[in-house]
Amino acid sequence: MNNEELSEIDIRMLQKWGNEERAYNFIKEEFQVINKTCFNDELPELEIEIRPMFAREGDILFGSSSAGAEYYAKDSVMEARIVLYSVALLEEELAVTVLAHEMVHYWEDFTKNLSAEYSYPEEFDQIISQHFKDGIKQQSWRNGHSRRFLGKISEVAETLKLSSKRILYDAK
Repeated sequence: MNNEELSEIDIRMLQKWGNEERAYNFIKEEFQVINKTCFNDELPELEIEIRPMFAREGDILFGSSSAGAEYYAKDSVMEARIVLYSVALLEEELAVTVLAHEMVHYWEDFTKNLSAEYSYPEEFDQIISQHFKDGIKQQSWRNGHSRRFLGKISEVAETLKLSSKRILYDAK
């Protein structure tokens, strides 16, 4: 990260970890743990980027609605990747929660040819409705979070002992 462009959040993130390399090492280790624990070690490694907060503002201009992270599926130009903004790395539990959320997007994309049905707890509909008072925003969020995603995120939250509400929204 270029020091001239760092926000207060970027500086706090670097102070927490000591340097960017330590943050990357933590995220890479957690990816392995979550992959083994929640995905039977079936997800291939992918690029994980840590971006400063000013980059988030640019991504929002180009259509991203993410607060702390973004999953980008493989396309004709780029391999699949997860982007974590420094705000997601201010505390370890938040970093794990955000990473787990994005890994479920990756899992859903990676296993899209599997037709397994997933159900999710009824409380999720209440949590989603309470979070999004605006029906258009709720529908937009649901368009990026299928029933299959919600079923898997429920399993991941339970396995990792994470709050359902937090894994749904702190990552997005």
